[in-house]
Amino acid sequence: MKKALLILALALIGSAPLLLASGIGFTGLADNPLFREPSSDPYSFTSQLGIIRPADALSSPMEIMACVSDPETGKSSYVSLPIRSNAVSDPEYLNMKAGTSLGLLRTDLGFVKAELSLAGYINTVFEGFGGTDCLGLDGSCFLGFAIQGLDCLTLRFGLHHFSGHYGDEILETYYSTNSAVFEPSMSTIDVNGKTMNLSGPVQYVRDNSYLMSLSCDGPLGLRAYAQAELPRRESWIRPFVHVPSGYTNPSTHTDLIDRIGGSEAISADQKADENALKTGSSYRGWRLNGGLEWSVLLKDMTLLAGLDLQAHQDGQTAHQIGSYDPSRQWETELTATIAIMLKSALGARSLGLWASYHDGRFPLLNFFYQRTQCLSIGLRVY
Repeated sequence: MKKALLILALALIGSAPLLLASGIGFTGLADNPLFREPSSDPYSFTSQLGIIRPADALSSPMEIMACVSDPETGKSSYVSLPIRSNAVSDPEYLNMKAGTSLGLLRTDLGFVKAELSLAGYINTVFEGFGGTDCLGLDGSCFLGFAIQGLDCLTLRFGLHHFSGHYGDEILETYYSTNSAVFEPSMSTIDVNGKTMNLSGPVQYVRDNSYLMSLSCDGPLGLRAYAQAELPRRESWIRPFVHVPSGYTNPSTHTDLIDRIGGSEAISADQKADENALKTGSSYRGWRLNGGLEWSVLLKDMTLLAGLDLQAHQDGQTAHQIGSYDPSRQWETELTATIAIMLKSALGARSLGLWASYHDGRFPLLNFFYQRTQCLSIGLRVY
């Protein structure tokens, strides 16, 4: 897939002089990409600065999930331990996200347009209580192509990368609160008064996945879109419990369950049991989402409303070792957004004041296990 995208890019670059000479429309860097980022998709490639206000402490990431093993039995488990010893009654967070989506080497045949698609973002969340510790940092990028027909139907396809990282300050507080001890031979942590071997906090990684997006602009300012993401058969996937059966890693081309399980110090029996649970099943780590948008021009501004629904197949694992159940519901997320977009000195882009309601995963990849209900408000570039 990477080779195919590279060949396509080289072909477009090499044919640019011919396209220009032939009179066919050609743009090196388009003002706006053919596929517009959905306004309510929490994983969209956008830039924003906002405040997150969870409904209560239960909707806030007050714990970090770690992979530990019992020194007596050798069995591993995922446990959630508190970040700090003191309770927080009124949490809020500052969210800063820097991202963009670009259309490169656009070719315009009139009724059909095509371009390379390059997108990415860095997303971070800071605590807004008792200090400004950084909870974590996410990185995401996309490389592919987009095709648009009749100025209303757009298809985008390519490779998508997700990677989550915890903040250093948060980990320092977390380890101190839970009496973690780090030794060259084995690290330990206190779990309900018992010393357990510590593999480390669980992490969320998808490197790389196929991502296909479809968008249709309708009458009266309406738009519908849908996206499907599927990890490649040879890729990096974390945590261990999210790895499908039959996948391999790009480095040594060996079994991925065995490789990721080894990095999390999962016992051989548990790795074999996890593989047996998923062998022959439909589990592939899919992520699906779709939504609707409506926009209307009001003098010098545009009113935009959107609704997005996500479905994560990894929810069938319950995010616990040995808990995959094909009959379990996929984990869902719901996000509703309303925005006022102002024309500004951003070229074809707009600056918007937005507010949203989110019922789903906390907006940091490594906190995928933290369900939240929250309100957000801030500024965003569209």
